[in-house]
Amino acid sequence: VCVVGAGHGGSAAAAYLSLRGHSVSLLKTSSAIHNAHFEKISETNRITFIRNGVTEIAEIDCVTRVFEEAMKDSEIVIIFVQTNFQEEITERLSGLLSNQIVILEPGYLGTSYFLKKNDDRREVTYVEAQSSPFNCRIIEPGIVKVNSENVRNPVGVFPKEKKHKIFESLEELELKFVCLDSLFEAALHNPNLIVHTIGAFMSIPRIEYTNGEYWMYREVFTSTVWKLLESLDNEKMNVMEKLGC
Repeated sequence: VCVVGAGHGGSAAAAYLSLRGHSVSLLKTSSAIHNAHFEKISETNRITFIRNGVTEIAEIDCVTRVFEEAMKDSEIVIIFVQTNFQEEITERLSGLLSNQIVILEPGYLGTSYFLKKNDDRREVTYVEAQSSPFNCRIIEPGIVKVNSENVRNPVGVFPKEKKHKIFESLEELELKFVCLDSLFEAALHNPNLIVHTIGAFMSIPRIEYTNGEYWMYREVFTSTVWKLLESLDNEKMNVMEKLGC
């Protein structure tokens, strides 16, 4: 398994999968953030993983910034990068993909970037996850803590006819994946599309006044703001129903 992205979610996934016996490569794709964390992992090839009050040490087979090195012999590629960088990552991965399963965590229709770059002969299967399986944080360099996790992780598959063929591979990851009939359903059902959009717009003065030191889920969602959220969500649901979701 090649995990692309060495931030909160990518580090947690790499540790989790390693502890379940998978050979894991962890690829850092930028130098913008989490550099001290990545340097610590690079020195030790280990991630300290805290989950359900239990601390374990996960051995990571390959920790690198080199795409070719991370992708060598990969069967499954899991992309944990901020969605505004998905297209850039697609550009850098496109020539290295052939016959793998590529999982986008979360998807947000990122598959469309790959379809513009890769031809059918490469036979890549794309899996879009509705959201990340873990709510987690890097609490200090080399240490990742899971605060909560989903009880099920819906995914959409493209091409759709490969859904049953690849599901055995997905189950081996033990990430509680559930296959949906539609890629659109997985992509558009991520709650953050609505929750973060309304939450951020209604918080702009508060964000600026506190220099970002605020807690959106605690401070923002009054009954009035929640009405806006529900209205936008209903609009989204109407669109999804028209798409057959």
